[in-house]
Amino acid sequence: MEGFLFLWVSWILWVIVTFLMPKTKTRLMHAVFLLATISLTSVYFVWDGLYIYLVILVLLVYGFILLTKTDRWLRHTIVSIAVGLGYSGYLFWEQVMPIMLLVSRNLLIPAMASVVLFFITNNIRDQLAIWLLSASFGELIHSFILHSYGLEAALGELRFLDATFVTIGCLLVLQGFLELRRKLNDTIQWLEKQNNEVKS
Repeated sequence: MEGFLFLWVSWILWVIVTFLMPKTKTRLMHAVFLLATISLTSVYFVWDGLYIYLVILVLLVYGFILLTKTDRWLRHTIVSIAVGLGYSGYLFWEQVMPIMLLVSRNLLIPAMASVVLFFITNNIRDQLAIWLLSASFGELIHSFILHSYGLEAALGELRFLDATFVTIGCLLVLQGFLELRRKLNDTIQWLEKQNNEVKS
């Protein structure tokens, strides 16, 4: 069922952002983004026969907002374009390869995107900015090319949101594991230091 994963992940993220994050402007920005994304999933307009869902505009704007907060915005913009081209290529490859029917796109896209983004940067904000921009850009290219050939295309539909938000969830879980590992290493080092001081 398309949209199921998107709704679960987005509502879980909204609960975490609203009730667990400290009360700052950043929390408000994240909460507004998530609520706008959820509420605009079924709102669309038709432009020259192409169905464009407003949620993709929300993702683009939020990706640009996150990108403005980084010091390496030019590098991340170029990386976003490159990853977006790769994502668009994957969408075309998915359509012509029957073997892709055996693998869920909601598993394959998040796995590949998480690995690529992890090697690009360790900062979760930069990873989210790059992913939102590149996924939206890749979806734009894919839909416009299909539309130019007279095929039916929709920009920002639920299957796109499923893959996008599962990837966001994977990135956040991976970041949580890295943070937990760092804290465990700090604790172990502190305990070893205390043990050495007691022995001496």
